[in-house]
Amino acid sequence: MSEKKKKKGKSGFSGLVILSFIFIISGIALLLYFKPMGDKAAFDDLTYKNSELGYKYKILSKGEGPTPKDGDLVKFRFTYRKKKAKKPFFDSNPTGSNNDGFPIFFNEKLLKDNSGIVSILHVFLSKVGKKGQVRGIIKPVDLFKSKEGDLKDLMKDFLEKNSLKADSDLVVEVTINEILNKEEQEKKRLEEEQELEEIHKNQLEEIEKHVNAVHKKDFSQGYRKAKTSSGATYILKYPRQKGLETKGRESIGIKYTLRIMGGDIIGKEDSIMTLQLPFGEGRYIKGLEEVVSLLRKGEKVRVYIPSKAAYGDREDHIIPKNSILDFEVTIISVYPEQI
Repeated sequence: MSEKKKKKGKSGFSGLVILSFIFIISGIALLLYFKPMGDKAAFDDLTYKNSELGYKYKILSKGEGPTPKDGDLVKFRFTYRKKKAKKPFFDSNPTGSNNDGFPIFFNEKLLKDNSGIVSILHVFLSKVGKKGQVRGIIKPVDLFKSKEGDLKDLMKDFLEKNSLKADSDLVVEVTINEILNKEEQEKKRLEEEQELEEIHKNQLEEIEKHVNAVHKKDFSQGYRKAKTSSGATYILKYPRQKGLETKGRESIGIKYTLRIMGGDIIGKEDSIMTLQLPFGEGRYIKGLEEVVSLLRKGEKVRVYIPSKAAYGDREDHIIPKNSILDFEVTIISVYPEQI
């Protein structure tokens, strides 16, 4: 290779190195310039606006369709997080939950009534449509404004539990899942009622098949099955006990075992559990109340309760929604004994 070509090669290589160095420096500069500035940038962002009640907010997504109107049923998710935190310390609808959001009937009066969290949520909900999202900035003390009474103790517990100060900056994010006007609410209510009636009908058939299969031997030994008005099916030994009737008492002492029909035990009371009467006030499961009120002291009964007469479509970590409950109940005591 000639000296001229060698010099040209060295020169080209040096130029490439210089260009690469400039590119790297420029890249670093751009990263430093555009790097996320965290919540400080968010809080200083000029796109934040002041709401009617003075809370700062920013629309992250306008969503679809109109914003909520008076009387609309709004289902939404909301979270609280600290100013510098990436994850919320409270989530009304955590990942993995099956509900479709926290429900609230939209009330336009609350947009002008600064009375705590309900008003705050109304302000943010009023800014977007379905699937819309709003981020707001409030103080913890704002959550506990109330015209109903003193909430200082509740606020103190909230601050201590979450390591906050009353004047800390708190980030609230609200996402609307669904907005239903009055006509849509009625339509959905009728659809849900129809669906629940279909579930109820199917569950009564399931209970009948289960009882006939599981208690076939019992029926040959003096046990009989009967059904209450709500569809609860119970299996009781005949001839009946001659103990005191539960009807007309102030309280009844029972022991019980609880299963989901066809499953393992999920609840058990070996000591005496006291049921307060009168029944029919929503304190206990309807199907269980119906059966217990027919029994006598000393009797043991097996009860299968369709979800309509139990917990319906409510759900928790123990009992799935629309579950058929299977109780074994023994009447231990009645009070008073003399009536």
